[in-house]
Amino acid sequence: MKSYFFVPAVLTKINKSKTISPDKIILDFEDGLGEKLIPIRFSEIDSHFENKVWVRLKKSEIFDLNLADFSCHNCKGFVIPKANSIDELYALCEKVAPFDLILLIEHPNVLLKLSEIWSKVDKNRIKGICLGSHDYSNKLGIRYKFKFFNFQRDWLVNTCADLDADLIDVVSMETKKKDEFIIEVDDGVSRGYTAKALVHPLQLEWMNQWNSKQQEGERVLAKKIIAAFERDNTEAPRIIDGAIFEAPHLKWAKKFLEKK
Repeated sequence: MKSYFFVPAVLTKINKSKTISPDKIILDFEDGLGEKLIPIRFSEIDSHFENKVWVRLKKSEIFDLNLADFSCHNCKGFVIPKANSIDELYALCEKVAPFDLILLIEHPNVLLKLSEIWSKVDKNRIKGICLGSHDYSNKLGIRYKFKFFNFQRDWLVNTCADLDADLIDVVSMETKKKDEFIIEVDDGVSRGYTAKALVHPLQLEWMNQWNSKQQEGERVLAKKIIAAFERDNTEAPRIIDGAIFEAPHLKWAKKFLEKK
């Protein structure tokens, strides 16, 4: 499970982010910019980051952006927020072409018609898709609760089944109860998500611990599957620890151990 870590574009938060190592950093120019904090300018990204980061601008700033005047070696691509329709989502994507994209889905109209964007935008540019659950809740006029968003999360996974991009599960607001956070992570994996949006260093610590435990468990299982199928050359199903495993599981096991 990959970690996508949102970092407000202010000096204090940026400096703290240099002490952690998420899989991806999203530099957030939209949220978390309090009056007493010192924001960096968009043009200063290269001076603050050695590696590439994703950039989340306000929707109005994307429309005003002139890429002819844009120079940022460490900008990997743009997070596209706040689109209220497929046409507006397309317009935002085109405004930052040819940069790569993370689509932040924050409106029911966009979620339910999301497949229409595949024929408009080059799929190879789309590297991630995330449900912006809190803004989505505001559009519906409801209070956000994780357990009430199963339909939207499942719809996103099924709509993006043929897309070669990270499916980023909703941002977690849990920073006190590790068990509750892990429940969210487990639930996301079971539904087909490959990444999780994070906003707090403690969440990243928990995520790394979960990943280490998960990797070890999968390594042990992969070895058991290979050993069971090596006993003879047939592709007949095997029973391992009370569960049935077939030829596709063997392919997964070999591929998993090759990566290690």
